[in-house]
Amino acid sequence: MRRAAIVILGLALIAAVLCVASSRGFPSTHWAVHGFFHDTLGLSEVDADRAAGVTRKTFHVPAYALLALLVWFALPALRRKRLVVLGIVLAVAITDETLQSLQPNRSSSVRDVGVDLFGALLGIAVARWWQGRRARARVADQEGA
Repeated sequence: MRRAAIVILGLALIAAVLCVASSRGFPSTHWAVHGFFHDTLGLSEVDADRAAGVTRKTFHVPAYALLALLVWFALPALRRKRLVVLGIVLAVAITDETLQSLQPNRSSSVRDVGVDLFGALLGIAVARWWQGRRARARVADQEGA
């Protein structure tokens, strides 16, 4: 029951962040990052625009990896846990892109969902590695005792 409450609370928090970040009044991070590359580093407009796009997409990977990790460790042991976690993260990514498509100053992209899913797969791989490491340590402790 405690794990279910954590999952529900976490998903509600993520939904709230998505709603605020996708709203009309929330400034686009693209122009802040673009300004850094153009004004601070002196890149041309075109290069600053490309660098801003790559930087913003790059941050999606660790964000969605963290989301997948949180969902993974909040859920109980399931037969197809990888698919359940991937499905939850996919739902969040699609919701995010859908909310962005409803705003006049934002755009949505299937490629963004792909980047988000790559982050989710990375998070699942880390979670499985971590659980395997812990299991091996328990076995070693039992054999040594």
